[in-house]
Amino acid sequence: MRAHLLPPLLLLPTVACLDPATGTPRVDVEVWVADQGAGELIVWRSRDPGGADLVADAARLGDGFAPSAVAVDGDGLLVADFATGALTSLTTDGAVLGRTRVDPAQAVRLEEPCAVRVEGAHLLVLANDSRNLVELTRDGEVVRELGAERPLRSAHGFDLLDADLVIVASSPTTPDAGLLGIWDLATGDRVSDLARWPRLEEATDVLALDDGTVAVADWWTGTVSRWDPSTGERLEDLGEGLAHPVALDRGPDGAIWVLADDGAWRIGDDGAELEAPLALRWPRNLAVRAVTPAGASPPR
Repeated sequence: MRAHLLPPLLLLPTVACLDPATGTPRVDVEVWVADQGAGELIVWRSRDPGGADLVADAARLGDGFAPSAVAVDGDGLLVADFATGALTSLTTDGAVLGRTRVDPAQAVRLEEPCAVRVEGAHLLVLANDSRNLVELTRDGEVVRELGAERPLRSAHGFDLLDADLVIVASSPTTPDAGLLGIWDLATGDRVSDLARWPRLEEATDVLALDDGTVAVADWWTGTVSRWDPSTGERLEDLGEGLAHPVALDRGPDGAIWVLADDGAWRIGDDGAELEAPLALRWPRNLAVRAVTPAGASPPR
């Protein structure tokens, strides 16, 4: 089913198949968007950019389905439901493969998940209402929890700086708390606070980059900026004038993809460009992956 088209005059031309910075063809991608307000998971494909396809909704996954986070999970997807806290594994065409919930025998809550990540056989889930980050097995067994002793207040997104070090993006809470917090997953300690308000006004997501810096989305100012997590220095603005950027992901070619109110933006060497104009009700999260032709090796 085709859906979510903006008026035709707002659609981008489809002839630009080369990267302006390198002159080489761009990698074809699929961009999966969790639209919590519409209760829909949709996908936009760069090969067919005229609209988006519906992958999952309440009719397929049950009344009240409210997708608040999505991540690529092997050949499929992992989707978090804001209302129930369930983590659903899907094929790319929306068939349910299985569900993960926290084992109720464990004294760990997982309420209102807002970001997910697949790490090998384990799942990492950031939850807004229970104010924690939980590492789970596929069977729902809690491996470790961050936030049990010191809650992650008003957290929105996270990424790993290394195997045990996580950086969390959040809303401003107290004057002495930074909007970027670095935590040690092994000890549960908050290692450092960066970017106190108003250097950032509403950090909605953070993305670790290959050079050791991080990209940060600021919902209020409409910017995506690059920071050094070791010093707390704001290095540069990567994108400006975006309509409430809420989530970030890396493309297979190294570009940064940004979910905003008006669709999915791509930030590459040529700057920020609205690649996928979409009509969304309450966009929450996105995941990007390469489209590999049959028989070909995936791009590195």
